[in-house]
Amino acid sequence: MFAAAADRAKARGLNLSEVTERTQQETRSARAGDFAERATEAFTPHPGPQQQFFEDRTTHEVLYGGAAGGGKSHALMGLALVRSAIPGHQAILFRKTYKQIEGSDGLLSKALAMYLPIGMKYRADEYKFTAPTAANVVLRHLSDRTAYLDYQGQAFQLAGFDELTQYTEEEYLYLFSRLRSTIPGVVPLMRASANPGGPGHEWVLKRWAAWLDPQHPNPAAPGEVRWYLRGADGVEQEVPEGTPLARSRTFIPARLSDNPSLTHDDEYLANLNSLPELERLRLLNGDWTAVLGEGMYFKRSMFRVLGAEQYLAQLETDPVVTRVRVWDRAATEPSETNKDPDWTVGTLVGKTRSGRLIVENVQRFRKGPHFVEHKIKQTCAADAIRYGTDPRKGGVITVLTQDPGQAGKYERMSYARLLGGHDVRWLLERSIGDKETRARPAAAQAQAGQVDVVEAEWNREWFTELEAFPLGAHDDQVDGVSIACICLNDKMPARSSGWVA
Repeated sequence: MFAAAADRAKARGLNLSEVTERTQQETRSARAGDFAERATEAFTPHPGPQQQFFEDRTTHEVLYGGAAGGGKSHALMGLALVRSAIPGHQAILFRKTYKQIEGSDGLLSKALAMYLPIGMKYRADEYKFTAPTAANVVLRHLSDRTAYLDYQGQAFQLAGFDELTQYTEEEYLYLFSRLRSTIPGVVPLMRASANPGGPGHEWVLKRWAAWLDPQHPNPAAPGEVRWYLRGADGVEQEVPEGTPLARSRTFIPARLSDNPSLTHDDEYLANLNSLPELERLRLLNGDWTAVLGEGMYFKRSMFRVLGAEQYLAQLETDPVVTRVRVWDRAATEPSETNKDPDWTVGTLVGKTRSGRLIVENVQRFRKGPHFVEHKIKQTCAADAIRYGTDPRKGGVITVLTQDPGQAGKYERMSYARLLGGHDVRWLLERSIGDKETRARPAAAQAQAGQVDVVEAEWNREWFTELEAFPLGAHDDQVDGVSIACICLNDKMPARSSGWVA
């Protein structure tokens, strides 16, 4: 057979290598055509914004989304899938953390469900899907601050950021520089999805201000393409189409009503409606310029204040089953150079059998480190006397936040000696997000009328601080109730036998 092929090639004036190359090209083309057909059947964009996002193959940079539930992640994955019909195409999709890839509803589970049935192969150690066309889709996270530098020297024809406001501008721009293509006719694309809010809200709003900010002097219509160029001074300016080195950009808004699979999901809509006012404006309405103001997370009217008799009656009918006292520690007294330092706050919160939260006590003071340690030890002892020591029967679990690094480890050892005999748990502060992120669960539960407060002298200053958040001068008491809510409902730190008796 080999000799016959060589004879036919010789008769036509071709050498065997040319015949082999032609045969391989024909095989790749056939595979690409077959895979493209299967990919198109596997992903069909919803009519409207998702279809507009999917069909834009020339704009360099597109941000898609706005409100929650618009089908953003699905669109990114579908775009990567269909472009995998291009032989040798390389796509990379990002989530901020490893958990957002591996979680039960993470990017990986969605990719497995979409990609494997149509013949893509999965390599688990690389989070890589390979099509019959030798195209690849890889899933990555950027949880480490310098992880984006790992992609130096690599090249992609599609980069997708899911939930762009979770990333830094530095990460985004660096990965933008990894886009290049040697495939004829293929434009490298940067695609991102986002909801308003998150750590990167401000830089995303600024980058797409023409579409997102109603006060922009030259507003752009949804889907309208603009061109931008960064000058030698590092400042980016809008320029006419065709300007050398300029890159095109647009924004395509999407809302819950644009996703047929969620349009009639009353529970999902109810969950969005129950969010604090600021988050509701952002996630339900897609409002990028909703301003932070007093009372947008917490209002006094959200809470039920229990007098002494009401409190005891509440415990009779719906007893507390778990208690935590969260300490937000500071160690500075007021002085001439710092007249208004942070407070040390110990917030005691109980969770009842029905799931309600009761803020039972708040300790608040501004003293030096030795007094802080003494007061925490004294309070642990008093809590044990009043509520018992068994956390399964309402005894108090003491929660302390730990800074990363060696200093945090030494501090933990010191408190282990100080609080021996008490149930003490440590929580890495960076694991629960920034202050606004960690306040959202408590604000949502308060808005649902599920948080009570025991009437006491500390109430007035406590409510004042909560209503001023996040614009107030202090947020120590907000942090206390926020972390307590997270511990009681979602993320109770494990008891470390090496640190407590």
